[in-house]
Amino acid sequence: MPLRKADRLNTSLRTTLAVLLLASPALAGAASADRTQPIEIESRSLDGTLAENGETHLIDGVEIRQGSLNIQAERATVTRVDGEVTLVVFRGRPASLRQVDDAGNPVNVRAQVVNYRPLSNVVDLEGSVEVDQPQGQLRGERVNYDMASGRLRAEGDGDAGRIRMRIEPRSQADGTP
Repeated sequence: MPLRKADRLNTSLRTTLAVLLLASPALAGAASADRTQPIEIESRSLDGTLAENGETHLIDGVEIRQGSLNIQAERATVTRVDGEVTLVVFRGRPASLRQVDDAGNPVNVRAQVVNYRPLSNVVDLEGSVEVDQPQGQLRGERVNYDMASGRLRAEGDGDAGRIRMRIEPRSQADGTP
């Protein structure tokens, strides 16, 4: 039985968002069990296309949940070229991502804009970027993460153009005395 247009759109969005959620840099150590959970997506509206080339917009009050992962943004845009997801953008005031990793540690990321390019495995965080986890914190205006190499680049904010980083002592980060 062929899928209805609405079912194809839902399947396409779920697949697209699953790719984004499973490969996000802040979530690289994400809870493995989350990947086996259903993805729940909510927004006030959706505008998009089912074509091989085009954009799908989730608009106003975007919430995405999968296991311990929770993403909130004002908008999300998924761009496809020749059927491949080439860019996913979350925008917010700020957009936020929260998840618990396999070790049970919370990871929290906030930024005005989160750009994910799945074909190059690159994530760019822009605008008042904050990354918090028990091991430490990173603050800056722009953070670029290459998931393939693990390379991280950060640029400072308006406060003298500097980044701020805090590394917690191992005993505090892993909860041992």
